[in-house]
Amino acid sequence: MPFTPLHYAVAYAMRKAGKKAGLDLDMPSLAVGSFTPDLETLILIIIDKMGYLPSDAPYAQCHRLVLHSIFGSLTVGSLITMLVVMALYRLMAPEGVEMPGLRDLYVASALGNLSHVLLDAVHHTYNPLLFPFTTANVLALVPFRHSPLGLAISYWFEHVARLPRGCGSFFLSGLLVYSIVAPANIYIIVRERDAGRRIITRLLFEV
Repeated sequence: MPFTPLHYAVAYAMRKAGKKAGLDLDMPSLAVGSFTPDLETLILIIIDKMGYLPSDAPYAQCHRLVLHSIFGSLTVGSLITMLVVMALYRLMAPEGVEMPGLRDLYVASALGNLSHVLLDAVHHTYNPLLFPFTTANVLALVPFRHSPLGLAISYWFEHVARLPRGCGSFFLSGLLVYSIVAPANIYIIVRERDAGRRIITRLLFEV
């Protein structure tokens, strides 16, 4: 996964695209939703350290399951996001900024969560996208794995970089993701910065 805060760039892009399409997507819900699935990773790491996860299960090794699935992101993940966003509106919203209705909160929360899951699925080695129906890995969105040219590039890169066989496509896909989201987040902060102490408030409520 990209470093969790880097997911903000996708939430920001959805907010801007929504505005152009005449949709007022709730920015706090998009942003928090784009971070929420990684709460699962922290929780599963703690449970794993306590010895309660089966060592041979891929979700135990990668610490990804419910919130990194499509179903989980649209249900549990969105609910968690909505609760956090409601608290943020009470604690941080600038004067005059009102919290949207539950339907709008859910739509933006679901989009934020789903954006995280799909972005991770572009370059992660384990993606349980179809949980709870199966914990099987789904790699359909990973570039460099599904065409002769992509596979050739991956194998060449593995040879040059001396990577284990099969890692090339994930490494290259990761580079592709980071080369987009890292500069995008820098651009957003430079573009949206206001007074230094207000940058978080601005990025959440005033975009």
